[in-house]
Amino acid sequence: QKKIAQVLDTVFELWELRKKQLEKLDQLIKSVFYEMFGDPVQNEKGWDRGVIGDLAESINYGTSQKANTEPEGIPILRMNNITYEGSIDYSDLKYIVLSEADNKKYLVYKGDLLFNRTNSRELVGKTAVYKRDEPMAFAGYLIRLVPNEKANSEYISGYLNSSHGKKILYGMAKNIIGMANINAKEFSSIPIPIPPIYLQNKYADIVSKIEEQKSLVKQSIDETQRLFDSLMSKYF
Repeated sequence: QKKIAQVLDTVFELWELRKKQLEKLDQLIKSVFYEMFGDPVQNEKGWDRGVIGDLAESINYGTSQKANTEPEGIPILRMNNITYEGSIDYSDLKYIVLSEADNKKYLVYKGDLLFNRTNSRELVGKTAVYKRDEPMAFAGYLIRLVPNEKANSEYISGYLNSSHGKKILYGMAKNIIGMANINAKEFSSIPIPIPPIYLQNKYADIVSKIEEQKSLVKQSIDETQRLFDSLMSKYF
């Protein structure tokens, strides 16, 4: 029994270590943002100021069409697929069949930004960049921003996922029947410093490299979980 407990404890400790590595990589992304762009409140680097609408080619709501669990049509991203930390979780997807006309309105492409407009007050405003090559649909509780030539979505996401950005979103959220909401007009009006696009692109490149490391760590976490489950099955 002691030997079994020791083995399981070792595997669990390894799993915990990998989780901490993932948290540190998330913290690193936030640290890089502050190092490159400074404190958004003080704006000590003197960037031009504007609003998110100034950085958008288009801002649109997603589809209200009901999704289903059968893998028919195209996967659809919903509010639970956007994490509070600023990434997209693809583990629980539903599907939807879109007409050709709706494909243009309700598909998100690589490099677009997704914003969760309705949720609890603590979670409203979850923001992430879509990074897959194949497009997916997005649901009505999400807003899609397509950046213009002044912006890289990674910069907007980094800003809204910063502690300053989270405070702005929490303060803006309006409670409606137990849920909080930030509509497209309000989203467009969020103030934001606007650094040069070359610097935003440099930040995006760094984030991409860190995301590659995060992907390896997540893979290791999954493998450790499978090992733990396998050992539990073997021992018990």
